[in-house]
Formats: sequence, structure tokens, C-alpha cells
Amino acid sequence: MKQKLIIMLLTACMALSCTFALAGCNDTPTADNGGTPYPDENASQGLEFALNDDSVSYAAAGIGTCTDADIIIPSRYNDLPVTAIRRQAFEGCTSITSVMMPGSIRSIGSDAFRGCINLTSVTIPDGVTSIGDYAFAYADNLASITLPDSVTSIGMLMCTETAFFNNEANWENDVLYIGNHLVQSYSDASEYTIRSGTKTIGDYAFYSCWNLTSVTIPDGVTSIGNLAFSECGSLTSITLPDSVARIGRRAFAASNNLASIAIPDGVTDIQDSAFYGTALYNDESNWENGLLYLGNHLIRAREGLSGTIEIKPGTRTIAEYAFYLCRSITDIAIPESVTSIGRAAFAGCNDLTSIAIPDGVTSIEDETFEGCRELTNLSIPDSVTSIGDEAFAGCGFTDFVIPDGVTSVGSSVFYFCENLTSVTFSENVTNIGAHLFLECYNLDSVTFENTSGWTVQLEGQTTDGTPVDVSDPAENEEYFASTYNEYIWVRLA
Repeated sequence: MKQKLIIMLLTACMALSCTFALAGCNDTPTADNGGTPYPDENASQGLEFALNDDSVSYAAAGIGTCTDADIIIPSRYNDLPVTAIRRQAFEGCTSITSVMMPGSIRSIGSDAFRGCINLTSVTIPDGVTSIGDYAFAYADNLASITLPDSVTSIGMLMCTETAFFNNEANWENDVLYIGNHLVQSYSDASEYTIRSGTKTIGDYAFYSCWNLTSVTIPDGVTSIGNLAFSECGSLTSITLPDSVARIGRRAFAASNNLASIAIPDGVTDIQDSAFYGTALYNDESNWENGLLYLGNHLIRAREGLSGTIEIKPGTRTIAEYAFYLCRSITDIAIPESVTSIGRAAFAGCNDLTSIAIPDGVTSIEDETFEGCRELTNLSIPDSVTSIGDEAFAGCGFTDFVIPDGVTSVGSSVFYFCENLTSVTFSENVTNIGAHLFLECYNLDSVTFENTSGWTVQLEGQTTDGTPVDVSDPAENEEYFASTYNEYIWVRLA
């Protein structure tokens, strides 16, 4: 049964991709936060590092020239915190027998330690929130894995074909838990109660468990992974506890008999196609004027909608891709109750001209308004602190002022905004991604309200950035258009 489902998961992942966020950090590892309590002078020498997208932290990126069997990753590099272990960083490093991670680590990328066949045990420090697909897979001798409660995202087959995974004693009725996290189920049971104290249900955990008709999820679970209950064809109803905050990509998709779904108000992250292809999704009577709501969350809008759309009062979350390719909508009224808007929520709304983001929303996610070519009137509150990659790519703005609350602006945010002539960065902006104004042919002015301390550096650069004088708006446009087009911008304190 395990072999059959592993093959099914491998097939499914070829058509789907996963992304992992790199989060903030706690700079110093201590015994209190679960990090390894060692001074950085004991860290392994010769490891490779790369600057993270946030430009203020690093990731361990490879073994480099290091010959240590017992790897010690430092908490800081170039006087910045090390917050991640990058995808494939140590893949196939057969010489590694142990790895010590600092408490500053927040994410471990896909395949990071895949195939490290002599690695025997690993303790993930408290503070880590995400572990990627196959992160420790095929580490044949890995017999002990410890995960902290801070983990909220566990990738597909994270530890498959390890000694831990293959040890039947670690499975409870064909379900694998690591600490307070449910990693994988190969159960044929029709009913299952997830054990009390569980925090996270991993990606693909119950994928294609066709016999499953009922599952009880206890209070305390905060995250439902990508495709966690996808293609559970016998599942008819599910109730998520109040503790759940995140529902992953296609979490319940294609469970075609799932007709009753109850989700709490506290959910803030509903990812792409989480409920696509369920009986509830396919039942027209569940749609209100072309909009599908689940509780107080807007899940999806019909692509054929046009004109002005009013989202009903009390709505809290707009899911990822909710209005994707709703080309004929011209205006959307969002109630003040909304606090979270997902990635690409309005992408491809070609005729959208005006929209106001309510106060309380804290971020504009990647690609939120991508391709909204008629969008010229956008109100953003000061509660927004970050703007994601390609958030306004292809929009119709002629001028744009980054709001006062924003500190971080992603990459390619204004890509192909052909009508854009001027942009002003508020005084609180500290980080700007690369390729910001790519193919903005009419841009002639970029103004910085705070002109002090700006530097530029290439992604992954390990040396200090180059100082830049940003006092001249016209010269700044030239910097972004050509001189420093591929560079990340960082304002030093």
C-alpha cells in the first residue's frame, strides 16, 4: 500500500509546484529557543551562503569547500542572520553524519538533505516554520527526527525512505507522526481521529485515501497542508477547528463527494483551489450571485462576472486566485471586515478600474493585481507593510506613491506598466527587489522620500552593497532601468 501511494504522490508532484516562504528571524541561537547553543566561532568553515530575497538575511546554500562530517551552521554570516537552508543545499552530501542548526533558522528547503545517506539523526530547532518536499528523503540511515511545534508547513514525502520512515514502530495504525505533526497516512480505515495535540497536517498526508469517509480534526491544528485531503473520494463532510489558520493549495480538491465544509473565522490563508472539484464547489446552489463563500471567506468568483461586484459584509478572507481571470469586472467593493487577501486574488481582471484595500490588510501578496491593465485607481491603507513580487505587473497606473506603512517592495512589482511615468517611495521603505520597473518604457521619475543609506547588491552577493545617491529622481530612473536593473536595493540604518 505504501509503495502504491508513494508512486501516486510522485506522479502528482510532477504537475504541481510548491513554494516556501523565508520568514523573519531570531538572530541568536540559545538553549531556550531550541537552537544549538554554540558560539559561531565553532561553526563549520567553507560552507556556501546566499543572500535571501529580503536582502537582510542569508541562507546556507551548499557544502562549498567544507570537509566536516559534523556540520555546524552559524547563526550569522556577513553580520546578518542565517534564517534558511536553501533547496538542495546539501543534497547528496554523503560525508555528512550530523548537522547542528542555529535557532535563527526559519525554513528548510526542498531536497536540502536528500540522499545524505550517513546522516543518522536531526533535531530541527524551535522557530522553523516550513520544511520542503523531500527535505530529508533517501537519507537511508536517518533514524531519529525531532520537529518543534513551530513548524506549520511540512512538504511532500519529507522523510521518505529514511530509517525513521521505514521503521514500522514509528507508525500508529499506518499513520506517521513526528512530534505533534501528522506527516503521512497510508491507512485504509473509513474513519480516523487525528490524535490530540497535533499542530500540523503535512502536504499530501491523506492524499487519495479513498476509503476515508470521516476524519476528526482536533482543536490545536493550525495548518492543513497542500493536497492533504485531495482525491479522498468517499469523504462527505469535514469540520475544521477554530485553531486552523492556513488551508494549503488544493487541500481538499477533487474530493468529489465532499458536500459539507465548515471553516472557522480565524482562517487567514486559503490557498489556490483549496476546494476545487468538491461536491460543495460543484453545486450551483452554494454560489451567491456568482460568488462562492465558505463561512465568512470568499473562495472563488465565476469568470463570467461583469460590472460592479460587492463582496458581502462580514467577509474576512479573500482566497488566492479568487477573482482570477474575471476579465469583465470593472469595480470591486471590499468590506472593512476583510483582513487578508490572497496571492493573485485579482490577477487577470483586465477591465478592473478601481478598488480600495480596507484598513487591516497588512500585505499585498505576489501577483495580486497582475494583468489589471485598466486599473488606475487603487487605495492602499497604511496598515500594509509589504508589497509582493509582480503585485502590479501590467497595471495601468500613470503615477504611484508607495504608502507610508510599506517597508518592503518585492521584485518586478511594476513589470510592464507601460503607462507609468513616476513612482515615489515613502520614507519607511527599506528593501526593494530587482527588476522593479522592467519594460516600463515611459517612466521618467523615481523619488525617494528618504534618500539616506541606500545601497545596491546582486542577489546572492556576499560582499557589502554599493552606496547609491538617490537624490535625483531622473537619475534614479536610469539606475532602475539599466545601471542597477538586476540589483536588490537595501537602505541601511
